[in-house]
Amino acid sequence: MKAYILGQWSIWIQQFLVINMEERRKDHWQMLTHHLVTSTLLAYCYAYHQTRVGSVILVLLDVIDLFLPLAKCLKHLGFGVICDVILADLLSPGSSHAMASTFLHAGASMFDLPRILKEACYCVSADNLQGPFTVPTSGWSHLLEPFRDPKGVVCFNNNIMYAFLSFLLFLRVMMIIWFMFVVKIDMRMFRGKVAEDVRKQQRGRRIGGRERGRR
Repeated sequence: MKAYILGQWSIWIQQFLVINMEERRKDHWQMLTHHLVTSTLLAYCYAYHQTRVGSVILVLLDVIDLFLPLAKCLKHLGFGVICDVILADLLSPGSSHAMASTFLHAGASMFDLPRILKEACYCVSADNLQGPFTVPTSGWSHLLEPFRDPKGVVCFNNNIMYAFLSFLLFLRVMMIIWFMFVVKIDMRMFRGKVAEDVRKQQRGRRIGGRERGRR
């Protein structure tokens, strides 16, 4: 699971380069924010040994993320009907269930985690787990300790849990916004129009506007 989290982390860090190399779309800053929040969340997930719940959420969302790039590739290859079928599948109960499951995991973390895992610090080691120790009430150094020493002290309390949940719920809100883009694409398709990405490139739109103005 740690290898999976590290692989995902490297992919999202790489996306910082990709998004600035491509022509900017209308949702460029939303995408940049999404990549920043996701990379930060994965880093904390790994450092604080929350790789199990992190892997579950990533697997649920990775299945959905396969559909849209596949549909775009098929559209460029001329397989319009298959592209329409895949886009319609994004609105299927299976995809909606995967989105809902991420909210259920967030809710379980909020209500079940404090009951199971009490506020405490532990000295994490594969050979010898020491603790629990009292969580420091002053300073911030204990929050950065897992990043400095993977086998050092790891603390967990409600504030840390709420930080995780805030990042996760922020990403879920962005996912709902992008899901509405998919709904718009499908509505165009159901009306008999060509299914295309509604997030136009900003540069292309400006150039097109100048050309229309000159004419």
